[in-house]
Order: sequence, then structure tokens, then C-alpha cells
Amino acid sequence: MIGYVENVTNELYYDGVSEGGNFIPAHYFGPSRPRTFGVLMTYEFGR
Repeated sequence: MIGYVENVTNELYYDGVSEGGNFIPAHYFGPSRPRTFGVLMTYEFGR
């Protein structure tokens, strides 16, 4: 089990990605995600 927090200070910033694969590359930009808390749990079945 893993606990995590993203954007602890709840700061507004802009995140983006640029794909350079084509003649005119695509750009994707947008505001950051808000403060996020979560828990990641995994379970493996026996063989």
C-alpha cells in the first residue's frame, strides 16, 4: 500500500506537452491538477 499527495501547496501552474513527430507538432497545455490525496493498493493472487 502506498499513500501519495500531488500538488501539496495547491499552487496554480500550467503543465504542457509538445509532440514533435509531425511537420506541425501538437501542443497541449492546461492548468495543473488541484491538491490530490490518494492511496494505491495492489493485491496479487497466488498461483
